[in-house]
Amino acid sequence: MFKLKNDQSKAMKELWDQAKIVVDVIERGGKQAEHEKESWDKLCFCCLQFSITLLMHKLPLNLHENAIVSYTSSLGLADHTGPWQIAHLYRPKLSGIIYCTQLLFLEHHIRKQYGEDFTQVIANTVQEWMTHISSSPIEWLNELRAYAYIISQNTQMEPNITWDDNHQSVTYRNVRVSMDEFWGLIKE
Repeated sequence: MFKLKNDQSKAMKELWDQAKIVVDVIERGGKQAEHEKESWDKLCFCCLQFSITLLMHKLPLNLHENAIVSYTSSLGLADHTGPWQIAHLYRPKLSGIIYCTQLLFLEHHIRKQYGEDFTQVIANTVQEWMTHISSSPIEWLNELRAYAYIISQNTQMEPNITWDDNHQSVTYRNVRVSMDEFWGLIKE
């Protein structure tokens, strides 16, 4: 089970407090449109800050104490094909998470408005948090995605089309069609 670090717990509390404020503003309604927009903007910022605190730290020895690792692991659970998803189905989910983390980092640095060269700041962030030597959640995700790629390239997929033993019907996924039905469809 994951454990939030101090800065992560603080960011989570700020996010929760701001969410309460937004709910309160919405429930009051009235002519508070400007205050409502400001509350939503603060909530978005708190959400961004919480996400960044989950991403910008070194991984603990027990990987599953990390929220990102625990969440990603739970995505690997299969719903009906067995205990784990097949690698070629899991890898796109990892790619999506990695892409979202890259966007979060970009938004985080855009909001900071550095006085220095922005491209250098991004390059330093990539080197510190997103490379194979960073020991961060993103580095772990990249390694897992690479591993899933290798597994998917070396694993034969289950066939979608199968013939029955007497070759008189074909099954596509869970739909069975006899050859007579098939020829009937073609003739029409």
